[in-house]
Amino acid sequence: MVVRGRKPGPAPAERLTETQRAAARRIEKRLNMKINFEFKDKPLSEVAQFLHHLMLESFILDPVARKAGLIDPKIPLTASVKQVPLGEALQKLLDPIGMTYTIRDEVVVLTMKPKAKPGK
Repeated sequence: MVVRGRKPGPAPAERLTETQRAAARRIEKRLNMKINFEFKDKPLSEVAQFLHHLMLESFILDPVARKAGLIDPKIPLTASVKQVPLGEALQKLLDPIGMTYTIRDEVVVLTMKPKAKPGK
């Protein structure tokens, strides 16, 4: 048996199963829910666990970026939000460390921002 990984990033919408499309809609809806949190020097891995328990969705650190040494699960995060949609709160939390999030394979993946191409 040969297992081939797919390229990082979201799968094209036309190739998603109905279950995956439903999961993406559910996650998008939760990303619009207003939340509160306050983190002071909390490791990224613990923040992902907190969000998992709060939102009842899987939040993972991008395994490809982790394996490449681009994501340190122990990097400390500090942020505070009150009644902010989760998607905005994630950006506020992740922007300072050059990260973002995407929905992939029915989970929220915390990943590195794409690097800008030279000349653009």
